Amino acid sequence: MRLTASTTSLLDGQMTSDLAKLYSAEFLEQAEQQIATGDTQWVLAKFNGRYIGAGLFNIQAKQLSALTVRDVTRRRGVGRLLVEYCRQQIQQNANDAKLELHWPAVEAEVTAFSEAVGGEAKDEGIWVV
Repeated sequence: MRLTASTTSLLDGQMTSDLAKLYSAEFLEQAEQQIATGDTQWVLAKFNGRYIGAGLFNIQAKQLSALTVRDVTRRRGVGRLLVEYCRQQIQQNANDAKLELHWPAVEAEVTAFSEAVGGEAKDEGIWVV
């Protein structure tokens, strides 16, 4: 099966089940409240009928936050796919395809990923790609 990316504001049962493996129940509740404001959507990566990566994407602000990929599928291009998908969505709506990656904590893994996708550090926890 192919790895695909998409955005959505509404989660079905399968999405909710798979996202519960990526995020805490508390985070999912907060994310749903944020999505209800209308500016933010889920960006999801799907493989073999399962959602294996996700993040919160705000196309107006050109921001991707809370990006995560299931541990067993890391280092296989899932995060890169989600970043590129968001950049394409921005490019369709604006001339500038720069995307801000917002990370809750700066760790070596975050820095390595951000640099691998061509990011440059902007501020603490914020990278521009």
